[in-house]
Amino acid sequence: MAPCWACARWEAFVPRGAAARMGVVLGRLSRYLPRALFSRIKPPIRYAPPVDLFFTPAFGQLFPAEQYTLAPVFYLIEQHTSRRERVLEELIEWILARQDSEGSWFSVNFITALATLALRAAMEATPRPRLDRAYARAREWLEQTRNPDGGHREAADLNVWDTALSVLALLRSGMPARSAPIRRATDWLVSVQNLDGGWAFHGRRASDLLSDADDTALATWALLETGRHPVAAGRGVAWLADHQGKDGSWATYRPGVGDVGCVSVTARAIQVLAQVGERRRAERGLRWLRRVQANDGSWDDLWLARRTYGTAMALIAMARLDAFDRRTVERGIQWLLKHQRPDGGWGETQRGEPRSSTAEQTAFAVRALLAWGRSADRGLEWLLKHQRPDGGWDPAPIGIYWEVIGGYANPINGWVFPLLALSEEPEG
Repeated sequence: MAPCWACARWEAFVPRGAAARMGVVLGRLSRYLPRALFSRIKPPIRYAPPVDLFFTPAFGQLFPAEQYTLAPVFYLIEQHTSRRERVLEELIEWILARQDSEGSWFSVNFITALATLALRAAMEATPRPRLDRAYARAREWLEQTRNPDGGHREAADLNVWDTALSVLALLRSGMPARSAPIRRATDWLVSVQNLDGGWAFHGRRASDLLSDADDTALATWALLETGRHPVAAGRGVAWLADHQGKDGSWATYRPGVGDVGCVSVTARAIQVLAQVGERRRAERGLRWLRRVQANDGSWDDLWLARRTYGTAMALIAMARLDAFDRRTVERGIQWLLKHQRPDGGWGETQRGEPRSSTAEQTAFAVRALLAWGRSADRGLEWLLKHQRPDGGWDPAPIGIYWEVIGGYANPINGWVFPLLALSEEPEG
């Protein structure tokens, strides 16, 4: 049974003395540590960091979703510790300032629920019309995420990811770029492009969500593959070029500002830039991928589970360029083959632990092997054996970055990734 937030003992969320002192130390060190190093330090899973973290430069260097999650938790802790009124006021102002136009925070249910609880506590302490309005909008948004079975989905939806991947899968499966479904999908992608040229994970007109490199690369790639909307595609390419990190990688949001280079995001950006002739940037990204390969030959990813996805994405990107290192590629291929399940598929939890084979992870590995002209017969047999009568595959939870936020099954993933695998052809 899930924990009851309303009945929780807030003392359990306050860090023990050592953890609190460590938080203060890290906050001070953040002034001197390189951003690339400090951005790898994550909040502890078991205890909340000390509230004082909010007033240090370290808070500003956290990943955006971590900031959005911790601020309401800090407020709820302060409400139950009789601390300074100034702290509570600054926290609630920070939270209010980041509520988006649709009523949510970051378009994520878990984060919005935490912020809503903080608003409720603030309303009980000091009733104000501004709090009432923000609370009502948040409640309305949360109700819209309710599923027919009574539960709530995690995010509004990943409609940019879903749409762009669907376009690519349909194109690879033989659907003409001029067909009505693809034209409608690409028109929609252009309609939700952010003013800065990028795309957010949840696309809507006049979006106030941050553009991210993963969705921007996917949406740009879909437009490039169809040959439609070249101006919008060019703006997406420019956004990606502007957001490459100094080390050659791409982070999800802004390099070095609460973010670190991500294997899958970098791999996808490499493919897009190589396609438009930005070879110098693509090769810088490729050199970063080589540097971060693990000793066992795998690549670890931030977003989907985990080394299967990271390794497959890195190998696929390298197959699109001829500036690769054969030994690097072979080590990655051998890691995939070593971790194939006895039934022919692949499966891994968000924590990197073995699990039963899934359609998504089997498709990742099959694509990578086929891209390099290697045999993937057993993986293909697994996909064909597990295809449903309606043509799709059962989706599985394959993780979304920070474990406390994600882990839900996206139905679209159970269609597009196997389709991309079945249509993969060796490069060259």
